[in-house]
Amino acid sequence: PAPLAPELAMKEDLHGKEREKKLKNDKASVNLDEDVVHNDFKREMMFYRQAQAAVLEAIPRLHSLNIKTKRPDDYFAQMAKSDDHMNKIRSKLLQKEQSQQRSEKIARLRELKKFGKKVQIEVQQKRLKEKKDMMEEMKKV
Repeated sequence: PAPLAPELAMKEDLHGKEREKKLKNDKASVNLDEDVVHNDFKREMMFYRQAQAAVLEAIPRLHSLNIKTKRPDDYFAQMAKSDDHMNKIRSKLLQKEQSQQRSEKIARLRELKKFGKKVQIEVQQKRLKEKKDMMEEMKKV
């Protein structure tokens, strides 16, 4: 396998220490080498290191065969979805956004209507009170 990068070696060491501490706190009869969780971490690290070693070996071999390993700057990958599908998605998103805006507008109008009704009731009550006061003043005179 490829040599382990320093930050990954530090992570593996830290993980080992944390698991060992946890196992001691739990007073488990399992040591770190037999710990299933730590073994999973080590297994993942081995997969990573194996892949890294394969890349380190393959790139020079590809270069020796004059095979390019980097894409040109103007390279565009083929899209995974067709233009028709993307247009359908775009139209659905627009429709969803429009319906949301419509519902927000309706809610706003409903609130304004409630507020307008309150103001109208207050104005009517104020007029009734003024009329009542005017009638009382007329009776006094």
